[in-house]
Amino acid sequence: MRGERHGSPPSAGRIVGQVLAWAAVWALWIIVSRNNHPTLRLNVLASFLLMLTFAAAVYANHLLLIPRLWSRRRFAAYAASLLGVMGLLALACTAAIHLAYDGLWGPDPARFGFLTNLGMESGLVAFHVLAAAVVLGITRRLHATRRAESGR
Repeated sequence: MRGERHGSPPSAGRIVGQVLAWAAVWALWIIVSRNNHPTLRLNVLASFLLMLTFAAAVYANHLLLIPRLWSRRRFAAYAASLLGVMGLLALACTAAIHLAYDGLWGPDPARFGFLTNLGMESGLVAFHVLAAAVVLGITRRLHATRRAESGR
């Protein structure tokens, strides 16, 4: 997520790549959840709020929590902080989606209840944080292998 060396800012190409990756996540969730919302407008909005939440959790983890806690071997503080960040973001997202429903549709007839929705959003946030960590780990290993093979 950072530049190649010593925390330098990412290049324009990396930023564009990340924006495209998150747009793909958004598009995926629009498709996956198309039958979960009464209108396309609500589906697009809810999926956008979810994508923003996933991205915020991933960047908080990789840009703040890992460098400040995990890399200093403060594993308990890291775990507690990550759970707290993911929980607060899921709470904000769930509330925003409920407000969007109330404003654009009225009470959602399929609403499972705030706590059930919060649990589902929390699980999705955790999944995306884990998936991003796996993708970044694989990507870093591939880049390291390529550099080693090219003699850099």
